[in-house]
Amino acid sequence: TKISSNTTSQIQKMNYPRTIVDLSSVQYIDTSGIGFLANTKNILKNHGSELVIVCSNESILDIMRIIKLNTFVKIFTTMEGAEKYIKEK
Repeated sequence: TKISSNTTSQIQKMNYPRTIVDLSSVQYIDTSGIGFLANTKNILKNHGSELVIVCSNESILDIMRIIKLNTFVKIFTTMEGAEKYIKEK
């Protein structure tokens, strides 16, 4: 998809930095959104980096738990927690 290729291009230009995706204002996520997150996570991992997600919406967190996204991506409920984690790495 266009968003995915644009994101991949930007990540590549920035030399695959540790990346925080802020979903705190997201109310709904579908399979393409989950696929985007998983794809971005894999791109970063393949270049020695990492994806971190910020999400406080319980229904989205439930979906992430059901599909076990939380077993291979760090998920925080606050931006502060995610930023602290990234800084400590």
